[in-house]
Amino acid sequence: MVRTQDPDAVAENLGAWRARRYLSDVIGDIATAVRWVVSQGYDQVLISADHGHMMLPEIPPGDVVQAPPGDWLENKRRCRLGAGLSGAAGTVTLKAGHVGIQGDVGEICLPIGFRVFSDGEGYFHGGLSLQEAVVPVVLFRAGRGKRDPVGKPEIDIRYRSEKFTSRVIGLNILYAVKQIRTSGDPPISVRIEAYDGTGVKAKIVGEAADCEARDEKTREVSLHANKETPVPVLIDPDFDGAEIEIRLSDPRTRLVWAKRKLKNAMIA
Repeated sequence: MVRTQDPDAVAENLGAWRARRYLSDVIGDIATAVRWVVSQGYDQVLISADHGHMMLPEIPPGDVVQAPPGDWLENKRRCRLGAGLSGAAGTVTLKAGHVGIQGDVGEICLPIGFRVFSDGEGYFHGGLSLQEAVVPVVLFRAGRGKRDPVGKPEIDIRYRSEKFTSRVIGLNILYAVKQIRTSGDPPISVRIEAYDGTGVKAKIVGEAADCEARDEKTREVSLHANKETPVPVLIDPDFDGAEIEIRLSDPRTRLVWAKRKLKNAMIA
């Protein structure tokens, strides 16, 4: 079982801009995880979430409501669990058992619509809207198609200098094939990311940005044999380290196929 709580952690702690970016790109991480578990011999894969969510630009004025008085054991932005003493404007109180909640709580109190009990970011969950309560489930059987045995591809990461002066680094990637097959060599897909160092504990501080060769859903870049592919790499706005390491890797195994170090020469 592969689990992550990154979507909640990012959305609740790092702000709306990073949350929207991460949640839009997470499909690529899911695809990578699926390929990895299939490579380990699993042939049935189930993808799901523990809850849905809402992400509004902001909480509109007047949409923060007061919780009714009561003995509330759990206090969340979108619900109260326990026992209420009376109702309150903009809320509805239901029997906990009527909505499938099992435990020592008798009632659940919910803000009506997309209202919340406390102000904050536009990301929230825990209510009974369809967006929060309906959980997607994907179940499929992985294929077992034969793949041609290939070694590590020969890939060159090209850049005009050993230093970068902008947060957008324009790379050229060459996938070199010395012996072209009679049927032609199909393009390969790669992940291109920037790390804040060279060690195994280095963190990702950038990745391939939108370009013709990049799939916006998986974030993978397609390389054609013996052709240079221009790929911009976008560095995170808060990175200020001394250097980065560009790594080009297999999306399925995460094996690094090529890498290049660049020094940070951006003007502070």
